[in-house]
Amino acid sequence: MIEDLGIVAGQAWTLKDYLRRQPWGKFKGIYRCAMMDAQVYEYLRAGNSEAATAQLCQNLKAKIQSVLQQGDWAAAWLLTGLPDPLLKKEFGGTKTELAVITNYMDSLSKLRKRMKETGHGGAATEDDPEDGDGILPERSGSTQPLFPGMLPYPEMYHHRGVVYGIQTAEGWAKCLLNEFVAWSNFVVLGCPDGDGGCHEPRVIYRSMGGMRFFSDRLLGEVMAFCSPDLLRDTLSFDGKRGDLNALLETLSCSMPSYDGAVPLATPDNNVALPVQAERMAVPDEAGQVDPARWLDPGRAFVFENLESLRLPEEVWEEVPVACHRVPPEQERAVIQKLLDTHMVALVSESELPRTQDGRLLVGGLFSVKKNEVEDRLIFDRRPENSTMRRLHRAELPNGACFTRMLLKPNEYLRGSGDDLRNFYYTLSLPDSWIRYNSVGRRVDPAVVAAQSLDPKVPRRACFRVLGMGDVNACDIAQATHESILRKAGLLEPESVLVFGRSAPQSNIWE
Repeated sequence: MIEDLGIVAGQAWTLKDYLRRQPWGKFKGIYRCAMMDAQVYEYLRAGNSEAATAQLCQNLKAKIQSVLQQGDWAAAWLLTGLPDPLLKKEFGGTKTELAVITNYMDSLSKLRKRMKETGHGGAATEDDPEDGDGILPERSGSTQPLFPGMLPYPEMYHHRGVVYGIQTAEGWAKCLLNEFVAWSNFVVLGCPDGDGGCHEPRVIYRSMGGMRFFSDRLLGEVMAFCSPDLLRDTLSFDGKRGDLNALLETLSCSMPSYDGAVPLATPDNNVALPVQAERMAVPDEAGQVDPARWLDPGRAFVFENLESLRLPEEVWEEVPVACHRVPPEQERAVIQKLLDTHMVALVSESELPRTQDGRLLVGGLFSVKKNEVEDRLIFDRRPENSTMRRLHRAELPNGACFTRMLLKPNEYLRGSGDDLRNFYYTLSLPDSWIRYNSVGRRVDPAVVAAQSLDPKVPRRACFRVLGMGDVNACDIAQATHESILRKAGLLEPESVLVFGRSAPQSNIWE
């Protein structure tokens, strides 16, 4: 056990640590029984024979109860008095803190209910209805958002949502403002797909009167924009505007439109294509950057010990079958090119991780069109991704962040950027982690022999670089890139733009 756990002299360990490392798989009942016996062993190891005897009796009762309930451990495990090893933690604090918080929330709920019954409720909650212009309650406060809100001019619609005949500039302007508010509500509510019918928010931020107060201030400006041709729907574009309008009408779109038409993009843009060795977009020499050299010590330690992110097999997600779209006649050429560019290493199948039933956790390769002469090579690593945790290191901006930028009349925005070619394949992996990135079919013995290896030993190609498809690829690559920029004097904290945080106050946003 000490050798399997890698225990060094003086390091504390328990039998339960050894049991958690075993591949129990779907045999969770046996895993529970093993944890019971381990607790008895721990008591004996500590010299507490009375507690060990009592625990053994309770364990026997629990096993009998599980048999009586056809293998159900819900009530049987309570007889052991031990924490459930398969129970996921649902509270971040201690049991004492949970009891205090629960009592507080229960008392607060009873107080609100009593005040509501007596009619002395001074402050309503979001769930309490109040009288107003609409069915939903209106939030109060001095900093309340504008959306979602009621339509400012509902009288412009029939009860079935059909627009009245628009004959005046005022009617056209009111319909336009209704559409603007509806679109803003749609975006703020997370762009619902509409499959479940109407999507009404629990709380509205502005009543109809409140929305009309803002809309009336814009109504005159919108009316001034209107023209007779626009009202009669006879407006046409000439010159450069006509060219732009014609271009927009012919522009292919890969997403559904709101008028029901679905213009289709080129079929090969978003589908998994077969891998062709001559079209793979790979660097001449991969893995030239070691992330551990640039990351801060804490993150570098995690990167060099990625095995610690792997989970016990009993808590794995369902292991899928990878998509491998390399034609058999192309397999040898593809592997040879990956070997020539130092993207993969050949590893014996006996060293590769497997499931409890002996199945290899092998990934696959497929391509996505990049341009006319190259395809992006994607590593479908879902089998291994389902066995490990996500790092959540990437903190990226979003286009919505730029709505917080305020420019003075004498200022303008200038942006610059660059696309790093083969970004992920430039980053190397630790040697100990290469065997967890196997891909494709068994390598041709002739290719194995050409690498001065024994062709009689079955081998698989394993990525020695960060693959596009690794569950932590974006987090590791982004953290490495940011560390390199910081060591070059860039990416200062006060100028970094991150979604969900306040916008930088400096004149430079990175």
